[in-house]
Amino acid sequence: MNLQKRATLFIGSILILTLIVSIGWSANSRPAAKIAWEYRVITATNETHLLPMYPERELNSLGMDGWELAYFIPEEGQAGRLRGTWILKRPK
Repeated sequence: MNLQKRATLFIGSILILTLIVSIGWSANSRPAAKIAWEYRVITATNETHLLPMYPERELNSLGMDGWELAYFIPEEGQAGRLRGTWILKRPK
């Protein structure tokens, strides 16, 4: 193969490689789709017994409806208990 053909093949390979890399980078640089969330706030205090004996049942029921626990704020003086404010979210 002569020098001119090698140079043409080399330059063509570089151009194709550059095109492939730039397409890959541009595909990865797109922003992710924004998700709209809806929230549910549940407060379980000494007066309201949201999750008294079987919290798994209530949590599983909420989970089946698409709710996911985003944050839990324990009621003051009730550390280690299920009493407090539950903030749940799910995609709209």
